Amino acid sequence: MTVADVLAHFPGPRVRSGATTKVTCPCHADQTPSLAIAKGEHGGVVMTCHAGCATETVVAAVGLTMADLMNGNGASRPVEVARYPYRDEHGALLYEKVRLEPKRFYIAPANGAKTLDGVRRVIYRLDALAEEPRVFVAEGEKDVDRLWALHIPATCNDSGASEGGKAPKWRDEYSRQLTAAGCTSVVIVPDEDAPGLAHADAVARSCHAAGLTVRVVRLPGLAPDSKQDTADWLDAGHDAHELLALADAAPEWSPDADATTAPGASDWRLLSFAELLQQPDPAWLVDGILPARGLAVLYGPSGAAKTTCIAGVLGSIATGRPWFGRSILTPGACLYVAAEDVAGFKVRLRAWTVDAGVPDVAVWTFPQAVSLLEPAAVERFLTLVRGQQTWRAVVFDTYAASIEGGQENSGEVSQVAAGLARRVGDALSCLAGIVHHSNAQGTRERGHTGLRGSADTMISLAPVDDTIEVDCSKQRNGPPFPRFHLRLRPQPAGGCILVPATSGHIDGPLTTGQRKALDTLRQSFGHGGATKTEWAKACPDIADRTFYRIAENLQARGRVQQRGARFYALADGADDVD
Repeated sequence: MTVADVLAHFPGPRVRSGATTKVTCPCHADQTPSLAIAKGEHGGVVMTCHAGCATETVVAAVGLTMADLMNGNGASRPVEVARYPYRDEHGALLYEKVRLEPKRFYIAPANGAKTLDGVRRVIYRLDALAEEPRVFVAEGEKDVDRLWALHIPATCNDSGASEGGKAPKWRDEYSRQLTAAGCTSVVIVPDEDAPGLAHADAVARSCHAAGLTVRVVRLPGLAPDSKQDTADWLDAGHDAHELLALADAAPEWSPDADATTAPGASDWRLLSFAELLQQPDPAWLVDGILPARGLAVLYGPSGAAKTTCIAGVLGSIATGRPWFGRSILTPGACLYVAAEDVAGFKVRLRAWTVDAGVPDVAVWTFPQAVSLLEPAAVERFLTLVRGQQTWRAVVFDTYAASIEGGQENSGEVSQVAAGLARRVGDALSCLAGIVHHSNAQGTRERGHTGLRGSADTMISLAPVDDTIEVDCSKQRNGPPFPRFHLRLRPQPAGGCILVPATSGHIDGPLTTGQRKALDTLRQSFGHGGATKTEWAKACPDIADRTFYRIAENLQARGRVQQRGARFYALADGADDVD
């Protein structure tokens, strides 16, 4: 096939740069064209995904084969399919490893020489590893690029694993390059075959001797001796969160360890029913409201007092003071990640402490965003906060600011963000929380439903007349708590706090919205009444969510009666309709 023939299989935007055309890659969430397609130096078509997707995977996704990239005579000559640049710590190109199809490799020194004699050998992507405390070591460049596409720092050597019991190809100088870059620990992810496991053992011994903490992760689901690798495991549907969890759970490697042991097999066991009953029940942080572990999402429209609510609940957790009648079962320090407005949080938390009469409170603030799309950023954050306090809750406010550059409607983005938020909670043995916005209709959280699917608890805040309605739409390990209402109360020293809505919410005078809905039902539908849908459509200036809460309120007041599917306005003081 020609370049034009191949490009015809990739609809969508294109960006030309000289002889290269970039298109959107079908194998990852590609917002900007990142798949480069060009004519090869020796004929055929060269295809490179700059996010690290394997060429074989990309061509299969559009109905092509690797043979289609070959010369027109059916690949009588090898065709270049990828180039992997090896650079020093400062980014200077030393040499490139070139992959051909049918599969083979050669090294192209930057100085134009035919061999690497006199050329310094380095690990792949060395120039990107500065100050990365933990680095994953894979066997090949394709795997490394896939890990970087997930924002996981990774590297490999330029010659892979040794075959047939030959001397290891990992050099001790590679381990020293890692330590010089600031790395303190490595996670080795071997290919699933005998050479891959032998290579992992050689890398582990070298890195251990260099003073690095070493863990070896054999990926579950890869068949023994299958030659499958990290890219194959990711292609099977696994993700960054799962890989990081495996790395955290892996025991620290020692020279006496056996890298050929099946992943986690020594720790596996079955529980009988009696043993299952001995397992602890799910624990609560705020009784019946927030779990002690897992992921909770608080969402609502602008102006729904979300940050004020968070300041109050974190203050209650930190001091052990009940939160609107609910006990704090495990009081302790809390951490607020102010991704948007640290000054606004200061005002709200200060207002809470003044009202509570507390001069100080164990609520700590991280005054900038932590990207929930970048595992490396999350690891740096954990390095900072781990061990400083016994954390009970860490809250990221807001979701949008914590996924900057990502699309809220993307399932992949929501999966990664929720996974990394959970990663923080798991690493600190506490609850992870996310503050988010509701959709335009106010019916649920904004963006992809993957965030809801990942959450253990979903709590909404919604303005209803002059109150804030607190509602639980998901509670994984318990019944949703009953809906209740709060009201903002300004504080003399500045800011507001939330207090329970008074009984006037039901018994007091009608609000403007309630009066408008009641008058519409009476005047527009009279004695014939209306379905709730008809009634809502007749009140176009009342938001859907607010309307349904008003309808419930009017029924609770005895001002509206439901018969079957229809609603009737009662005369003031009347008990029924004609």
